[in-house]
Amino acid sequence: MSDFQGSTENYERKVDVIEEYLHIDDSLVELEKNKDLVRMEMNIVEFPIFSRSKTLKVDQIKKYYFSSDKQSFLEVVPAVKTTIPGELEERIFIALLKIFRNNGYNQTFYCRMSDIFENMKIANTNTRNSLYAKIRNSISKLATTTFKFKNLFYSSELNKIDSDLIVTNILTYRVVTFKDSSNNEKNFFNDKRVKEVYKITLSQHFFENIVRKGYLTFDADELLDIKDSVTRSIYTMITKWRKNSLFLLKPAFYIARRVPLAWDGSAIRKTVLKIEKSLIELREANHILNYKMIRKNKWDKTDFEIYFDESHNKNKQSYFYEEKANFDKIITFVEHRQNEQNEDLNFANIEYNKNYSEVFDVFPEVAKKLKSLPNTINEALKKYDYKYVKYTAEYTSLLCKTSFLKYFKQALENNWADEYIVKKEVKLEKQVKQAKKPLIEEAIIVDDNVKNEKTITWEDFEMLESYVREELEAAAYESFLVESNSIDSKIMKNIFKKSKKSLILKIMKEYKIPKEIKIIEEAIIEKELKVKSKMEEKIEKSSEIVGQYISIPQFMVKVMEITKSNGIILNFENLVPIFKLFSEYEDEHIKITYSESTKQGIINIK
Repeated sequence: MSDFQGSTENYERKVDVIEEYLHIDDSLVELEKNKDLVRMEMNIVEFPIFSRSKTLKVDQIKKYYFSSDKQSFLEVVPAVKTTIPGELEERIFIALLKIFRNNGYNQTFYCRMSDIFENMKIANTNTRNSLYAKIRNSISKLATTTFKFKNLFYSSELNKIDSDLIVTNILTYRVVTFKDSSNNEKNFFNDKRVKEVYKITLSQHFFENIVRKGYLTFDADELLDIKDSVTRSIYTMITKWRKNSLFLLKPAFYIARRVPLAWDGSAIRKTVLKIEKSLIELREANHILNYKMIRKNKWDKTDFEIYFDESHNKNKQSYFYEEKANFDKIITFVEHRQNEQNEDLNFANIEYNKNYSEVFDVFPEVAKKLKSLPNTINEALKKYDYKYVKYTAEYTSLLCKTSFLKYFKQALENNWADEYIVKKEVKLEKQVKQAKKPLIEEAIIVDDNVKNEKTITWEDFEMLESYVREELEAAAYESFLVESNSIDSKIMKNIFKKSKKSLILKIMKEYKIPKEIKIIEEAIIEKELKVKSKMEEKIEKSSEIVGQYISIPQFMVKVMEITKSNGIILNFENLVPIFKLFSEYEDEHIKITYSESTKQGIINIK
């Protein structure tokens, strides 16, 4: 049994360091600056982790510079007497990602050589026998090659480029034989033909990006069907660059530096033609619709227009959502399994917090079935204030659909419910103030009609005409928004749904509905006019800007312009995650809202 780890030690050896400058000149930066600012995918897609060179040399270090000042770079350092990863290692890594997925996205997983062959789509016995030693060496190469990122590595956890020096490998592995296997590992050797099993652990940096949002979704078989590594690299990169656009314009130089391909002297013409050949292959495989090469006076001024159609977007979206759905199912299953494994814990011996039951009752029935929920709540109440835990539980119940425990813990740790809690506290404060108002006794005149008046019930509401019910509910909702000093949003609709019966009955009681049907509509219209008057009064007190925007990012750009022109300072790094969740934000200076359904954005300067 042996352990292999990516090493960062300095060896006394003769090495050949090859430096390549992959930064883009100023004119091209200007061309690209509004297109590639956000990198929401694995760094493996974006950078030359795997070399495209056909002639790799032993002990040769590759150092790629992505800025002219050398402050952004990727250095690939092979282990002693080996080469850096290339074409074969890339194909093996794709196969390992398939196995990783099929093993429930566990950071550590087991596989046999036959599993690797199967996922690489290698069925021929003779081919397998000839590749056995090479694949074994390639796995070792993936584990022992060191990757150094500076001002370059995209971190999904930070949601930005990490400026630190990141030194990592792709994975670590252990060769397990039957003799040295644990009791749990012996099951892998039920087939007597299996002599060894590989225990693979993905490095933390790459694992975090894969299981969070730092990834793109591809069909692994489609990637492996692309035999040429340069073509495969161009395909993954243009998939990232275009996002959901059906048109992409890229200078040949830009594509070449990202692969990377040679870009000097007579090699430029050869490189441009190589890119064109790859695009032809992608067109024939239906990965793109078409392309157009625009050659200006010189080869180094060549541009490529690349075209896609709606089917490419549908495939891209279906890959993402299918994989995401599969991922969510697996994570939920694992969460339930973990809870089942805790069945033997004696929860009866736990001394529960006095507020435990109030928090527990907040969760939906599906969450209450989780066996470790009680302990999670109890531990949270030990660590945090009762109100904070309860309101965060409410927030979790409103927004979370699966993985309740994970979501609840993260919401507590990262203060996700802060805005919800503020609104909740404001509402409760108003209710307390209202209750404390002194009652003024007045003479009561009993009217026979009032005395005999029937109590209004929900059954009375349900007996009304459908259009009347709809108008009553709309009037109740508008009144609710005014009283809570809020605007229409998903979270306010969810809160309204939980108490709409009492609010509707309040409206009915206020206008003595049901009564003669002919005046019901008048009463509702009167209520709506009062509500609108109050809303308009609020709008008059502020400077309101209403507009249509394609997306939240476009709306946020407008917000930045308005705040800057009005001398308002906002921390957009903190604001954006909150706004994406609630579609609204308010402080003492500004109030902004955005509706996904209507694409309407409203900016109120106070």
